[in-house]
Amino acid sequence: MEGRNMANKARQVYNRHTPLDSVAASCHNHTLATAARDGSVTVFNIEKQSMVASRNIDLEEEGSPVELVFCDLNTSPLLFYSTAFGSIVGWDLRKPGNAVKFQQELRQGLTTAMCVAGEESWLAAGTSSGVVGIWDLRFRLQVASLTHPARARVRRLGGGSKPGQLLVSVQGNNEVGIWSVESG
Repeated sequence: MEGRNMANKARQVYNRHTPLDSVAASCHNHTLATAARDGSVTVFNIEKQSMVASRNIDLEEEGSPVELVFCDLNTSPLLFYSTAFGSIVGWDLRKPGNAVKFQQELRQGLTTAMCVAGEESWLAAGTSSGVVGIWDLRFRLQVASLTHPARARVRRLGGGSKPGQLLVSVQGNNEVGIWSVESG
């Protein structure tokens, strides 16, 4: 506090000349990930004020990264990112290469939201066409595909209060739905 006024100062400043399309934060390791339009995905440790990992995605082959989400299960979380051409990639920050990779059909739309329920081992990805694809992370298979009745754009996804529940927020009418991952 400076006198009676409160002064807020940034602890870190991230300055890039490329626009960012997505940002994700990990609650366990104080980690922040960014995805830029030039195809770079960068992970920072906020406490140590340093870069942890970085990779560049081939824009010609996979498209630019559009969405990021962490799976916080252990000390080194998985970072999932989706690309404009339908790839969903799980990146283990402890080692090079991909931990897992899924392909979403382009006719289902651009990925607009993702959610990971690590303790239940599933990942959900919603699209601009109202389709939510669900993958089993243990067996690396798509196990379900849910479609909004009006094919409204998926804005946000989140885990429900009970196991197997998926909260889906779609564009228009202030609508939030709860879907069962097990029964579809």
